[in-house]
Amino acid sequence: MSHSSIQSVQTPDSTLVVRDFGAQVLSWRPRASEEVLWVSPLATITRASPLRGGIPVCFPWFDNASRSSAVEATQAPTHGFARNTLWERKKSTEGDSLCFSLTHAPFASGQLEATTRELAEAEYWDLYPHSFDADLSVRTRETLEITLTVTNTDNHSYVFEAAFHTYFRVSDIRNINLKGLEGACYIDALNGFTAGVGDSLDTFSEAVDRVYTSKSPVTISDPGLSREIHIATEGFGSWIVWTPWSEGALSIEDIPDEAWADFLCLEAGNVLGDAQQIYPGETLEMTMRVSVSDLTSFPPQS
Repeated sequence: MSHSSIQSVQTPDSTLVVRDFGAQVLSWRPRASEEVLWVSPLATITRASPLRGGIPVCFPWFDNASRSSAVEATQAPTHGFARNTLWERKKSTEGDSLCFSLTHAPFASGQLEATTRELAEAEYWDLYPHSFDADLSVRTRETLEITLTVTNTDNHSYVFEAAFHTYFRVSDIRNINLKGLEGACYIDALNGFTAGVGDSLDTFSEAVDRVYTSKSPVTISDPGLSREIHIATEGFGSWIVWTPWSEGALSIEDIPDEAWADFLCLEAGNVLGDAQQIYPGETLEMTMRVSVSDLTSFPPQS
């Protein structure tokens, strides 16, 4: 395997593409529908780095390490190291699924050491001195189902954060609306991490970077593509909503001019106040399901 290796699955209902590096979903397209995910046209798969777009896996912390309760180091990669690591591909017993695993096992034996199955990442050894096994399964049918399973293989409890940093493709972010977060409490990262209560996001007209506390399903309504994208979760307690808008995109080198209007990041997460405490031997599971329907029809059943 290499950082440029990709896997694909095609079923009668949909097609799926996943990259081994970071176990990052790059494409999901249901039958009779356009592509659901957005990937930057400037993304380069030959580089050993996360791609802008798709579904990056943020783990074992989220966002800037200085704001995370899961990691003590302040100089650490944004969104954890799972997305910066080559995951091991596992054989799936189902033809509609792809499975990946990541083992992180630091231990004290003269010095702190760690392994990530087929790849040792020394720079992460002392950043996160907690052992875990992580498994990611991605199943494609009429519904895309992605599950992260984390097992504490250490002798002490610790905290982690996790998120599926999903870039949803939209016709024009200025002409969509987001339903399901009305009345939910949120933290606004663009206004000094102040608290607020969500109102209806009938339109987007400026940059947004919020973490909502909510387990409710959400829907992106997109008249330009004549569709709705429905997202539901289990095991997650947060929704992160992010768009850099035109001004913010200017400082992001892998988002081309005007491409900021082509996506909305809507992320299922356990972050900030929803960070997870996990005990020795315990296994926690987090699932996100995505489906698509016409604006005039009901969402398909998984």
